[in-house]
Amino acid sequence: MKKKIQDFIIIIFISFLLLVILEVILGFFFENRKFQHQSNKIDRVLASDSYSEKDIPFIKQFYNDYHKLTYEWNPFTEYKLKSYHGKTINIDQQGNRKTINEDTIVTDSTFTIYCFGGSTMFGEGARDIMTIPSLVSKKLKQKAPTKKIHITNYGVPAYSRSQETALLIEVLKKGKKPDIIIFYDGFNEVLLKHPNYLKNVQLPIKKSYEAIKKSNKQLLLALNSSNINTGIKKVQNKLKPIKEENYDVVINDSILNEVIRGYRNNIKITDAISNQYGFTIFNYLQPSVYTKKLRTEYENNQYNKHKGLDNVFHKLYKRLSADSILQNSNNFINISNCFDTNKENIFIDNCHISEYGNSIISEIIANDIITSINRTN
Repeated sequence: MKKKIQDFIIIIFISFLLLVILEVILGFFFENRKFQHQSNKIDRVLASDSYSEKDIPFIKQFYNDYHKLTYEWNPFTEYKLKSYHGKTINIDQQGNRKTINEDTIVTDSTFTIYCFGGSTMFGEGARDIMTIPSLVSKKLKQKAPTKKIHITNYGVPAYSRSQETALLIEVLKKGKKPDIIIFYDGFNEVLLKHPNYLKNVQLPIKKSYEAIKKSNKQLLLALNSSNINTGIKKVQNKLKPIKEENYDVVINDSILNEVIRGYRNNIKITDAISNQYGFTIFNYLQPSVYTKKLRTEYENNQYNKHKGLDNVFHKLYKRLSADSILQNSNNFINISNCFDTNKENIFIDNCHISEYGNSIISEIIANDIITSINRTN
């Protein structure tokens, strides 16, 4: 009996040791895969010619920072960014990306602007100083130098308009009251309806907070975040791959109508809130590579990369442009064609734009804000 117990202990010990070794090996493997994915992304961005040769160190540092970002569970928006401090990306304790404001102290006389959106508003491919919110802040100070202005970037990667509406409500519940709200959307709302987007974009985000959401037990958290568990899930995904279908087959007319209805209703909700709180809202329909007329060779490659997605967005923008409710709205602004006259490369993929692209968008927004300010004065 004693011998059997000893043998059992030895087997348990060897099994545990093998699991530890496997965990370490898989850790090196996944880290290498992550580094390779990061390198491929950097190569694609540099291939776009959206950045000069002197920007290569910045691009490498940006995606090094970007892939270190982590998320935590949020009961209202599902997830939010955790605090992070890097050379090109800085996230504060509230989960907001740093905006470069000349007026850093907010007082009762400060004109405050909140910017909501997904990764394009967050600023993928841009330094803190070159995000849309930072550039809007800079341009507003140039146009209205005596006015104290402070902008907050509430953009979060992969957020949709519904999450942004929920986030706005949470911000207001904390007693904050902005003067202007900016919503910048139109891309994630569509892609969230496709399983490939959920698998490749949202699942990696969810992985970082899923165990915490389910339980506060440290053992469960460790098991869920282990490399072995990751490996098992990857094998399961390989054995049961998501069926590759054209985007315009999966995202059919019925789903597009659902997207438009949801977008329209979110605008109605936030309009009702703005009437109660007395702030101004701008709802911008963002551009994508599918709305740019004079595409470069690189942009054409991005345009044709996802079969059927061009048809989806052409139908979406056509229907939104013809929607009588949106067209009669004072705060729905379609800037999807704002790059029509640009022959140079703007897009680094099918939706994210270069820092130069951000400067064009920020000029449009800044001009609209100045017009709004002058109208109310």
